[in-house]
Amino acid sequence: MKGLVLKDFINIKGQVVLYLLIAALWVGIGIKWDDSGFFSGVMQMFTVMIPLASLAYDEKNHWNRFALTMPVCRKELVQSKFLFMLLVIVAVAIVSFAGSLLISGDLEESIIVVLYASPIGIILNSILMPVMFQFGVEKGRFVYIGVIALLVLLALGVGSSPFADILDGAKDIALFQNEWGMMGLLWVIAATVLLLSMAVSVRIYGKKEF
Repeated sequence: MKGLVLKDFINIKGQVVLYLLIAALWVGIGIKWDDSGFFSGVMQMFTVMIPLASLAYDEKNHWNRFALTMPVCRKELVQSKFLFMLLVIVAVAIVSFAGSLLISGDLEESIIVVLYASPIGIILNSILMPVMFQFGVEKGRFVYIGVIALLVLLALGVGSSPFADILDGAKDIALFQNEWGMMGLLWVIAATVLLLSMAVSVRIYGKKEF
């Protein structure tokens, strides 16, 4: 398992400088807009882009066909991808925290912003991973674009949609009046979706032919 994850990090090491430059650019934009939350939200795209890049490398080099000749089972290959994804999310969270702290100068705010943003990255990846295993990266990219487009449309239309009434009603519930309670609920949802995604991905990969 350790070797599989290390392989993924080696594959993307050549792009690390580019990712850091892009992150630095967004820090500058965040400072100009004085919005650390926006910066941490944007950083979540890296939590999806990097695992996708790793899967794309594997697909291009026919890694899966070779990997199945090694003494590792299909379940371990899937789990290694999820572990790599989680480690990427941790790395992005560290960068997000540093950038948010630089933007806002507020330690508590930076911690809260990152704790809210990170489970979003987990949920997005958990939605996309089974799709990537089923259809491959090239076709799966369209699903990724579709998910992002749907989120943008929901964000733009929520103020004048039935969702607005639901959100207004939710504000009256004690849990949603407690910032840490909301955060805890978001992490529970993320963990649940992650476990379901892993189970589905293992099932899909177990039936794949390479």
